[in-house]
Amino acid sequence: MKYLFFDIECANCFGGKGKICSFGYCIVDESFNEIERRDIVINPKSKFHLGPANDAVIQLAYSKEDFSKAPDFSFYYEEIKELLTRDDQIVFGHAVNNDLSFIRSDCQRYDKPLFYIKSFDTQAFYRQISEEGNDVGLEKLCERYSIEKEHLHRSDYDALITMKAMKGMCKEKGLTISEMIEAHPNAYVELKGNEILKNFNPPTNAKILLDYSKRIHVDRKVMIKDLCAKTIGLDDSIENDNMKLAKALVYSLKRRGAQFSIRARRLNYYVQEKEGSEKSKKVNALKENGVNIEVISLDGILALLNMTKDELNQLIK
Repeated sequence: MKYLFFDIECANCFGGKGKICSFGYCIVDESFNEIERRDIVINPKSKFHLGPANDAVIQLAYSKEDFSKAPDFSFYYEEIKELLTRDDQIVFGHAVNNDLSFIRSDCQRYDKPLFYIKSFDTQAFYRQISEEGNDVGLEKLCERYSIEKEHLHRSDYDALITMKAMKGMCKEKGLTISEMIEAHPNAYVELKGNEILKNFNPPTNAKILLDYSKRIHVDRKVMIKDLCAKTIGLDDSIENDNMKLAKALVYSLKRRGAQFSIRARRLNYYVQEKEGSEKSKKVNALKENGVNIEVISLDGILALLNMTKDELNQLIK
């Protein structure tokens, strides 16, 4: 199997429709060895409006003369369609719903038939494997995975960076690219008819905390033996309303040898801040059916962890 990473740049997005001025791609094998890379320069047949983006003007990778001399999208339509629909290839992009909308806009502008595209999204993968609650751009992924930035906003280079970001995520998780897809099979976007369909949802705070807990290891200096076989869970109100507090508690309990779980049935202790949450209802139902779960307050978990409020507040900061 081959993997194609692509990126699109536009001259402008007036009227909410991108006018494509370049289509770049990078094709690799299962081991991320580069097979082919190319930047297709396209005449957008529209004026350039690159405007301020975060107070910095986006720089063109080529001169306006280069774009004006190039063929337009209709000339490259069949080639781009063939690249994105090969049977032996899986497609990737970053925030790829934007790129698919650009293809849709130019197909409509040049009266070309829309075609089905399924593309995995590195932004979606990152949201699912990290504790980030928000979408992140390529620049942040470059920082996270120590990727050198040279020509951002040149399509083939952004496609290469997208590939390197995926490589970094796979290395971080100890997975091949095909295994990463198996682990996150819904991290893709489709252009289906005239619709762009996202098939993934942002991770819940509970999932973010669970992934975070897996990276925290016991510290024998503060380990409490009686906690080593215990599993602790947090109330919905803590997970959803105070992520800093939740992470501080997860960090503290894991360092002391306890386990963290988001599944009520696995719990020995349940930290409840407010009554009536969905998870507290589950816990109470389990207790009524004979499951031994001890419901404790925030002060109770601090006592269990042998911590003071000042120590907890230091972690929250």
